[in-house]
Amino acid sequence: MKISKEKFVKFLKLTALSGDVTNKEALLEITDKGLKVLAVSGDKMVALFGTLDCDTKDLGDVGDKIGLDDISLLSGLINNFSAKDLIISKKANKLKITADKDSLKISCTLRSPEYILNALEESKFNSLKENLEDNYFTLNNADVKKLINYVSSLSAKSLSLEGKDNQVSLTTESNENSIVADFKVKENLKGFNISLGKFYVDILSVFSGDIKISASTDKPVLMQVDNFEYLIAPRKK
Repeated sequence: MKISKEKFVKFLKLTALSGDVTNKEALLEITDKGLKVLAVSGDKMVALFGTLDCDTKDLGDVGDKIGLDDISLLSGLINNFSAKDLIISKKANKLKITADKDSLKISCTLRSPEYILNALEESKFNSLKENLEDNYFTLNNADVKKLINYVSSLSAKSLSLEGKDNQVSLTTESNENSIVADFKVKENLKGFNISLGKFYVDILSVFSGDIKISASTDKPVLMQVDNFEYLIAPRKK
């Protein structure tokens, strides 16, 4: 497989996430269009489904699965390359990584697919989405950064989002200190009010660019970023 280093590292980053919902491992599956990944965090609060469009030459056949043992380690190894494009192949239980006109050669140990414990069936992910309302809005990159900063500045453990018409409001508090902020959106929203754990900010911090979000009261939040979808469980009030 020949692929842009930036594209592959971004795919790994969107799979791994960060903070309390970090995915250390992941199970990739070869499809007729590239790779797909489905995973659920250890606390069962976040499920994800992502795809990577690429050729899969030298990785295996459609339906074959590849167990990544340590996503962070793999990303760190890949970042040692100065080349823009990588050549990746699978040989036995190793992922072999090289680049044209680069003497660096990396071999990364894989884990047997049956020992990847955070894997999720696609049918399960789709069933979790079935009962969600279509109540989408787009939060632009500047507002995402503001939301992260507001929650982080208080070291808050939770936050609430309330939406209606063309506005989404954030409320977060800690030790009797609080922040309330309003964000204008282009979409006309049905009313909703949800409470989320601090890990929601950990997830947002991984992304760059605008984020498409669908939210309904007391139901999982659905977020779409690039070729990834995330289902995030609400916090019990």
